[in-house]
Amino acid sequence: MNATNEKKRKRITNFNSIIWLLLSFFLTCSEGVDYYKRLGLKRNATKDDISKAYRKLAKEYHPDIAPDKEKDFIEIANAYETLSDPEKRKMYDMYGENYAEASQGFGGGPGGPGGGGAGGFGNGFPFDQDVVNEIFRQFAGGGRGGNTGGNFHFKFSSGGNKGYNSGPRYGGGHYPFEEEYYEDIYKNEVLKINSKNSSSIIDDISYSLLINFYSSSSSECISFKKTYLKLSKKYDGYINFAVVNCDEEKALCKKYKVRSLPHMILIKKNKTYETLYGSKTEENVKSFINNNIPYSFTEINNKKHLDSFLTKSADIPKVLFFISHKDNIIMLKVVSMEFEKRLNIGIVYDTNYTIMKIFKKRNIKTPSILLIEDIDTLEGDLTHLKTVDFNILSLKLSHIVAQHRLKNNLYGHITSYQELTKKKYDSGHCNEKDSQICFFILKLLNQNYNSLDEDIKKVSTKFSNDPLKILYINVFNQPYILDSFGLTNECKHPNCLILVAFRPKRQRYRVFDGEVNYNNVLNFVDNVVSGGLSINQNIKQGLNFVNNSYYDEL
Repeated sequence: MNATNEKKRKRITNFNSIIWLLLSFFLTCSEGVDYYKRLGLKRNATKDDISKAYRKLAKEYHPDIAPDKEKDFIEIANAYETLSDPEKRKMYDMYGENYAEASQGFGGGPGGPGGGGAGGFGNGFPFDQDVVNEIFRQFAGGGRGGNTGGNFHFKFSSGGNKGYNSGPRYGGGHYPFEEEYYEDIYKNEVLKINSKNSSSIIDDISYSLLINFYSSSSSECISFKKTYLKLSKKYDGYINFAVVNCDEEKALCKKYKVRSLPHMILIKKNKTYETLYGSKTEENVKSFINNNIPYSFTEINNKKHLDSFLTKSADIPKVLFFISHKDNIIMLKVVSMEFEKRLNIGIVYDTNYTIMKIFKKRNIKTPSILLIEDIDTLEGDLTHLKTVDFNILSLKLSHIVAQHRLKNNLYGHITSYQELTKKKYDSGHCNEKDSQICFFILKLLNQNYNSLDEDIKKVSTKFSNDPLKILYINVFNQPYILDSFGLTNECKHPNCLILVAFRPKRQRYRVFDGEVNYNNVLNFVDNVVSGGLSINQNIKQGLNFVNNSYYDEL
């Protein structure tokens, strides 16, 4: 019984304190306080100046810090509420310290009968519902901040056009302030995270997850909703958006160090996350996403970058995206991660004139995709994109991967007969890390070998399911190659060709003794692969290629 009486006494005491604070607030409004002086501002103060001054003073006079400064805190809150609103500030500037009475003289201002916002409390006491709620949140919420309390606010139940002495409507013994629950501002429009599903959702992140922490009682959160849903639709299909209601999920909000609302984080696949600080404008959110999502492409800014890109991972197709700064780079970052281990992707902006000049003969327009089939000549399939759509891009790149596998067989190596150059060697073809067998046709003369080349392509096709490569080397461009195999530059056969089998990892070789033609190449390759002929000679020196750039010729 004593405990029950104690609770009642506390409730009455708290209620009386709230009544006193609210009356102080109304009386303050009627006294015509100089809001600029109260915030320590000049009359030409900017919106940022007002916000900074309010934040500084609110901390100084917060009830938790200065419990005997309630009146000051209320004056500061009311001053900020008026000066931060352009329309209310205009009225205040017109009527000066008589702003409160003057606004009532014109029908109670925008919050009069039938209006929203500030409302009249009897004869000459204007008040704003949001300011009243803020006061209750600051005091009743235990100093937790305006947006982190329960999902309710206190609603004044007196009529806006009734006098104070007429008394509030208690309605069956209720207090004059009633809890009003808010409807959740996010219904089924976006994924909702709660304490029950949070672990499974975060464990299932395949790329990135953007989370917006909010409260349905926060005007800032309500205003931000439109922007957040707009971005969720813009990036739908490749970036996941979710929300957490801090009115209901306080533990989750504490876990992610939510201090104010709205609060936004981006969680990556590895479970680390980044926090967006500052204003939540559309541009700021897009920049935040762009700066923090992972990607797996190379931005090509100069020829050195291009060379490095071309010689990276020999057995993976290389794709260049030619884009403008208006194109959706966030989408391309997501695409690059989807094909991270299947494609090497490079990005070239159309403003990079040095690189664009290299491809000028291709007459490239943005946005376009170039599948580089020859890293020396930069030849390949060029596709102009009418629109940059995620699904279309994904389908196009999947097709490139599939075609590459068909062309380069299950071992992922080159089956087409082509020239071995320094770039191809540096990229991994037939260097000391290559575990496949390389067959070299050394061309001593700079002459036409079209007929033989067609025959060797047929041989290459026959062995497309074996771990080997058949390539040719132009000795007149690469004179040091002969030294590696202890050979001299002299023609022993009419066509001046030499056939060599080479094991890169073991650095061993075997020279074919005979004329190089279709049948001899076919039989030699077959005997080596089947084990009938061994590759047992150590090379004299490492393969040494001369750089022959084609860039100036493009």
